[in-house]
Amino acid sequence: MFTATRHGRQDIRVRRIIMLTDPAALPRMPEAATQNDSRLRAAAEDLEASFIAEMLRAAGAEKAGGTSESGGESPFASFLLDARAREIARAGGLGLAEVLFQSLLRADGRG
Repeated sequence: MFTATRHGRQDIRVRRIIMLTDPAALPRMPEAATQNDSRLRAAAEDLEASFIAEMLRAAGAEKAGGTSESGGESPFASFLLDARAREIARAGGLGLAEVLFQSLLRADGRG
């Protein structure tokens, strides 16, 4: 990790870069989250999974998913890609779900 030498805008940009590239640098909520917090976190993870799935589709991962183009296998490639994206998001993904979750909590006045 690196640190900023100047304060102000550059320091904020560096912190944002660190947060986006290192999900461990993000503040974490305690495990004893309320039911509403669990729903917010699940919604944030679902949004991140959708984002990751679209990135993978744009990168051509759906075509390189290991299924042949014959028969009815191509519709299942989309399901496989979505499942992979959900697993990536649940494993920490890009850190987007945590940023969204924290943002939703701040908007609700709890963060």
